[in-house]
Amino acid sequence: MMNKVNKKRSKLIAVLSTILFPGLGHMYAGRLKNGLIFSIFPLLFVVFLSWTGIIFYFTGFLFALVSIVLYLIIALVHITIVIRKYSYFSLKRYNRWYYYLFYVLAIGTVSFYVTENRESLTGYMSYHVLAGGMGPAIQPGDYIVVDAKYRKPVIGDVIVFLELKTRKIRYVKRVAALGGDTIKIENGGVFTNGQFNEKLKVDREKRRRPYSRSMKERLIAKNHVFVIGDFRDNSNDSRFFGSIPIEDIRGKVKYIWYSNNTARIGQTVR
Repeated sequence: MMNKVNKKRSKLIAVLSTILFPGLGHMYAGRLKNGLIFSIFPLLFVVFLSWTGIIFYFTGFLFALVSIVLYLIIALVHITIVIRKYSYFSLKRYNRWYYYLFYVLAIGTVSFYVTENRESLTGYMSYHVLAGGMGPAIQPGDYIVVDAKYRKPVIGDVIVFLELKTRKIRYVKRVAALGGDTIKIENGGVFTNGQFNEKLKVDREKRRRPYSRSMKERLIAKNHVFVIGDFRDNSNDSRFFGSIPIEDIRGKVKYIWYSNNTARIGQTVR
C-alpha cells in the first residue's frame, strides 16, 4: 500500500506525454479514467470511419482530419486545466514509472498492430504514387486513398494490385478486361469483346509507340483481370506481364488526398 504523498505534477511533462501518447498525461496527473477515454477514442474513431465509409470521400477525409485536430486540442486543453487545478495530489498506485512504461508499450503494440494490418482492419489504405503510367488521372507524387473492401472489379475502375513477381510492390492501373473477356488494341483503340471501349480511350499523345497502337487479341483467364495504364507509352501493365489474379487486387482508388500540385487535392479518380 502506498503512502499518500502530495506530489506536484509538471505541466510540461503532462503536455508532452499527451502529445506523444494520448491519455498518458492524464494518467501522470492522476486521472486514469480520463486517460483511458482519450486513449480509446482514436481506435473507436478508426472503426467509425471504416464502418460508415465516409473516409472514401474527400469531404470525409477532411472531417477525419478536423476531428483529429480537435481531439488533440481538447486533450491538451483538458490536461492543462487538470494540472492547474490539481497541481498537487496524493500519488495513486499507478503513478510509477513501470506503469507508465506498460501503458506506452500497450499503446505502441496496439498502434503497430493496427498499422501493419490496417488494410484488413480498417478497410482503407493510403499510397504514395511514384510512377507516371497512369497520367493524367494520377500523377507521380500524388497520395491516394484506396477502398480495400473492393472485391468486384469493373472495366474502367482504377485499382491497386500486387506486382506478380515479388508480390511486394504495388501497382496502380485501370481495369481493361475481366475473366472470360477478349481484348485487343487496334489503331490505339482498346476493344473488349470486339467492341470499342470509350472508358479506355486516351489522348493520341499518350499512345504513339507501336505497342500502344496494336496488340493481338487475348482471352482473359477466369478470376483474372487485364489492366492497362492511361499513359500507354509509359506504362508497364498486362500487355507485358499478363493478366493478374483477382485475389491480388488490393483495392479501388477513390481520390487524391494530397499532391504536389495543390489543384489536384481532393480530385476523385475516375
